[in-house]
Amino acid sequence: MKSKNQNKKQKKRILIVYQNLEIGGVEKNIVSFLRVFDGKKLEIRLVLMEKKGRLIKQVPKRVMIYDLGLKSKLSWIRQIKGLKQIVEQWKPDAVMTIFDRMTGLAVILRNLYKVKFRLVAVFPNYYSLRFKFIKFGLIRKFLALWFYKQADSIIVRSQACRIDLVKNLGFDDALVKVVRNSSGFRKNQMSQTMGKIGKLFKFVYIGRLTKVKRIKFLLMATKQLLNTDLIKFEVLIVGRGSERSRLEKLAKKLKINKTVKFVGAQEDLKMIYSQAGVLVLPSWIEGCPLVVLEAKHYGLPAIISSFLGAEEIVNHGKDGLIFKLDDINQLVVYMKKLLLNQSFRNKLGLKAKASEVKYSLDNFVDQQTQILLND
Repeated sequence: MKSKNQNKKQKKRILIVYQNLEIGGVEKNIVSFLRVFDGKKLEIRLVLMEKKGRLIKQVPKRVMIYDLGLKSKLSWIRQIKGLKQIVEQWKPDAVMTIFDRMTGLAVILRNLYKVKFRLVAVFPNYYSLRFKFIKFGLIRKFLALWFYKQADSIIVRSQACRIDLVKNLGFDDALVKVVRNSSGFRKNQMSQTMGKIGKLFKFVYIGRLTKVKRIKFLLMATKQLLNTDLIKFEVLIVGRGSERSRLEKLAKKLKINKTVKFVGAQEDLKMIYSQAGVLVLPSWIEGCPLVVLEAKHYGLPAIISSFLGAEEIVNHGKDGLIFKLDDINQLVVYMKKLLLNQSFRNKLGLKAKASEVKYSLDNFVDQQTQILLND
């Protein structure tokens, strides 16, 4: 008969490294995984560059959190030394990093100090186009590719992302695995309750307010839709980011500021989803956007742009609509159609709800656990 100590040794020690736990799709996925992972197979600890964020309180007590306490993004040496100390003391079997900077820290740690661990790198977004939207894009792309190519396994959130890494950027096909995001709900939580629309119809955008998300495109479409003199509606912009001030000024300039409401980041989105009629996501690039999966849970149809991988999560005309990336007129047509045609909107919502099971938290955790266990 095996002792408790022997059973404990059989667990794989996993160290997850990320920036912080502010509200966002990536952060929600981290916390969801930490809430329900199999404690008989894994022992997990979390390293945060800065221990802050509204989701901190949702991390279960069984997960120890290390706080490197580093606010500056330029504190590379201190970050590497802090991570080195944690890795040497705890000796994890694998380190899972999320995004370029965290992966870079782990790679430098392995190369500089010869610390041994299996590196599992997660990249949530489509890769090739991403660097067009950030400062020093070419330099950062070169460094990021060097970092990721030294990982032992790479997790991406869509088949389009996988194809991009393998065919366009030369990654080893065997190392790149697709684990799609989850809606955050387990199979036994997927009730048949549909979202309820309030007195005033609401389109909703949920996410970071950054250029790559193209909220400006939604505002311009809203202006055109208002010019058609249809029934009244609202557009809720939920989230925060560097573009908020510019977007608010644009809404005022377009004279749609009474229709468009900026409500900031919301910790509990249940009320938002339940009152909304349609989710709109006009992004340039995405991986497997969590907001679309959450919308499915509430029976909410989504209108999304044709970013690479869009068709993997929305079946056009069946459980949502996909508009051509640069076609604002098509976005307006789709918004108008779902605003006026309740029967069609409800049909899409029912199909969206039915498709949620593919994105259950159970599936997400099982697939990610297999990669961490190296099965």
